[in-house]
Amino acid sequence: MYIFIMPIVFVIVPLMQSFGAMRTYPSPLFQLFFSAWILLIPGPATAVIMGEMILGEEGGAVWHFFSSPISASNLLRCKYGIVALFSFLVTAICSIIGIVIFQPSAKVITVSLIESAFLIIALAMVSIESGIRGADFVEIPRPRMIRPWTALANFILCLVAGLAILAPLLPHVAARIGLPILLAPFDLYISLIASGVIASVITYMFYRLALKRAKDFLMNAEA
Repeated sequence: MYIFIMPIVFVIVPLMQSFGAMRTYPSPLFQLFFSAWILLIPGPATAVIMGEMILGEEGGAVWHFFSSPISASNLLRCKYGIVALFSFLVTAICSIIGIVIFQPSAKVITVSLIESAFLIIALAMVSIESGIRGADFVEIPRPRMIRPWTALANFILCLVAGLAILAPLLPHVAARIGLPILLAPFDLYISLIASGVIASVITYMFYRLALKRAKDFLMNAEA
């Protein structure tokens, strides 16, 4: 329920706020902000929420993993593929809504979708690592899916990782909205490449961690 509701929240709330804000303060900056938000945020937010719950939501049925000859790498690839595909689907649907309503420029659409893809690829792996580490299979009185402190730590970790991925674009955003910047922004293509490299490094690092967590998870179950 949480997974299906959260993308709706990330679309409906900004849309309602945008109509009031643009009516009160008619500015292209508001249109740029809300269009970039709807194109950029829902998919990665879905990856964060879904990734940390994807293993714990198995509940009592987790014994299927223990009784089947599944390897740690196959378990990780399966969970990662589900999270990534669903998050990309959310990004596609929300992007269509944002493009139809706000009609942003081609550059804003391209950059937002590329960065959304980078964030999904990296944050899905970060969240799955946390989801394996803090998985909670308790179903009574209600499913928890992940331990609360692990969920909080995962949120902070994903926030830091997301800001690191978006950091190369911050000078461009500052220049666009007229804020003073200390360094001249690099070419936009170089910034996107740098952002992609950061996302790749984060994804690889947490893939190694998540694979180790998955191996320990299956080994402890067998023991």
